[in-house]
Amino acid sequence: MELSPSHKFPCFQKIRCRMKHSFTSNSRSGFTLIEMLVVITIMGILMSLLMPAINGIRNNARHTQCVNNMKQVSTAVYDYNAHNLKYPYYREKFSDVNSNWIISILQSLGERAMAEAWTNNGEINQKTGNISCLRCPANPLIAKPTNGIYANSYVANCGLEGMTDKNNMADCGVFVDGTTGQRVQRNSLERIASLDGTSYTVAVAENNQAGVWVSESAVAATEPYQIGVMWVKSPSDCHQFNRCNNVTTISAEYARPSSHHEGGANIAFCDNHVSFVNNSISYTTYCQIMAPNDAKAASISGKSELTDPLKTTEVGP
Repeated sequence: MELSPSHKFPCFQKIRCRMKHSFTSNSRSGFTLIEMLVVITIMGILMSLLMPAINGIRNNARHTQCVNNMKQVSTAVYDYNAHNLKYPYYREKFSDVNSNWIISILQSLGERAMAEAWTNNGEINQKTGNISCLRCPANPLIAKPTNGIYANSYVANCGLEGMTDKNNMADCGVFVDGTTGQRVQRNSLERIASLDGTSYTVAVAENNQAGVWVSESAVAATEPYQIGVMWVKSPSDCHQFNRCNNVTTISAEYARPSSHHEGGANIAFCDNHVSFVNNSISYTTYCQIMAPNDAKAASISGKSELTDPLKTTEVGP
């Protein structure tokens, strides 16, 4: 009978047992410290590469939502004009209560019950509420709805600051004051189209410092700097387009287009198109697109450069 290798060579069996024991004892299921550090390093590198892309996607989503919100507000203003053949006052009094332009378009925004409560001077809780389309998601101060803080990102073109002449208000801004006690000329789409054109005249803009459209006690905001943007004869640095974005003060100095979007702010024009206007826009052009009648506004304010045609190249439809 022929013997197996292990019987012929007893030492071979011992070597094989030792090797088997060695392989078994060295087998493991975890990572070494060095391997773990390598994995963590790789994950950190991947995250550093991915975060800018993720932030970019978030910013784009916020910007898109803001445009959609502004489009909804602009369409409501457009609908008001179609039914009434004129723009709402930026502030007025009806049913013995103060009102503003947002209250005038509540029904077109889908807030019929709230609109009827204002018309009929209803209860406070019927006249107030958070309206999601009035909030820009890029603004960290008001993006999240809070009970009793009925914030608003979108404001009306209220024209030249301090304008009280009832005969010239409509030439300097789209929305006019309805609390002067005088019969004030109001703008319409047809009137603006016959002047500078609806494609180059601002209807609604976004503003970080706009504040609230109505208080918790159902008192409507009525100051132009709360519910509107304006242009001035001698602007300070903060009144320039999209400047001083981190202030929390609400005053006439900050009644200008501003946003938390990088590089500019969204503006809805009277023809109902929404454009992202770059920070590099000149103040002269800003004044031009605010005034429905550049020539008349220039003579009123003493700013002869308002007739400069640069607006057609700096801001387009």
